[in-house]
Amino acid sequence: WAPVFFNLIFLLPLRAILLSLTDDRRLVWLGLWFFNLANWVGQDYFAPQAFGYFLYLVILAVLLAWFAVPGQTVLLSRLAQGGSILSKPARFVSSLFERAGQTSQPIQPLARLVLLLIVVDAFLVVVASHQLTPFSILVGVTALVLFNRISPRGLPLIMGLLLAMWITYMTVAYLSGHISSMLGFFGQLDQTVGTNLTNRLHGSPQHMLITRLRLLTTLSLWLLAFLGIVRRFLNNHLDVNHILLAVAPFPLIALQSYGGELLMRIYLFALPLMAAFAAALFFPVNNQRPARRTALLVGAVSLPWLVMFVFVRFGNERMDYFSAQEYQAVEYVYQNAPEGSLLVASSTNMPFRYQNYELYKHVFLEKLVLEQDTHALIAEIEKRHNPETYLILTRSQGAYLEMFFDFPRHGWQRLHDELLDSGKFSLVYSNPDAAVYKLLP
Repeated sequence: WAPVFFNLIFLLPLRAILLSLTDDRRLVWLGLWFFNLANWVGQDYFAPQAFGYFLYLVILAVLLAWFAVPGQTVLLSRLAQGGSILSKPARFVSSLFERAGQTSQPIQPLARLVLLLIVVDAFLVVVASHQLTPFSILVGVTALVLFNRISPRGLPLIMGLLLAMWITYMTVAYLSGHISSMLGFFGQLDQTVGTNLTNRLHGSPQHMLITRLRLLTTLSLWLLAFLGIVRRFLNNHLDVNHILLAVAPFPLIALQSYGGELLMRIYLFALPLMAAFAAALFFPVNNQRPARRTALLVGAVSLPWLVMFVFVRFGNERMDYFSAQEYQAVEYVYQNAPEGSLLVASSTNMPFRYQNYELYKHVFLEKLVLEQDTHALIAEIEKRHNPETYLILTRSQGAYLEMFFDFPRHGWQRLHDELLDSGKFSLVYSNPDAAVYKLLP
């Protein structure tokens, strides 16, 4: 029920974000509709990041609804007033900023203070619960402040200090062993793009179909959003605040690959604004009576997205879904494996590490499994000389290898057979979806 719950509460701040763009209810509801049709990322399960995304939307909604101000940067004003070669384009950009206008609602000083406390408190919760979301918030808020679009100028400094304090004092133990891997991709755009995009364009034919449909959904949404921005501009609407927030997440790609998921997260952070601009393509003028063809065009766009949604949102379900029998196999391990045991699996795609994380050693031998070299796999396990070793193989692990690496289906069964034939392992637990092997003394 977590995805149902989270997607329902997402609607509250999303509606506020859209209302800060327009008072046209048709655009607001169409934007909400497009957001849900195009939200294929699947970060709405029962996890801190789902609630963190809700708080991300809340922070954007509060800033856009109550703290937005018309204005431009000091540098832009000086360039426009000067006599340099840049003065003419600066005056043009200044005129655009003047057209952007003010969208915030008037509030009393006490209410303003309470809203600011909500923003800071929400950010602190996100900092403590998710790695990437606070950076996306910080980048977006900083963009608004740099372009003089919100009134609390010191907000990026406060957020930066909170984030720095958390990283400095609360993550030292983790960073001491992972700092090199975290910074290894910093500034390496070619490697980051390769990990996030190129490396995902392979796998089984079924998985490739899902990947192509996701790309089609993404690119079509971005195209409609761009056309929506242009059409609103031609109708004397320049939504500077929302454009800044739509493009703000993209510089995050310079940080690191985020396990090959960074582009997906950037898409998710920009999605509320992109959906709003895509809806604006159909309703560029507030409360203008639409022609019948507008409804037909909305239907023509919605129907393909609705059909594709089933595939792009649930196309990897065979890998993403963990059955009760897989969970039972992991429960068996936790009930029987003594402290200090070595738990081995082919990949992390399984339902485990939800209890006693610090009491066990974990090893993942994906490369050796993909090479279908069972002897090398066994040798790698044996050389660790752990008193108690359990090898856990589940249906979802096999599905992951098959879908992402085109691992042959018969190879998974062959691995099971060769483990037993080796005489090095005993089968201590099995059901139709999982098997647990124990390394013999």
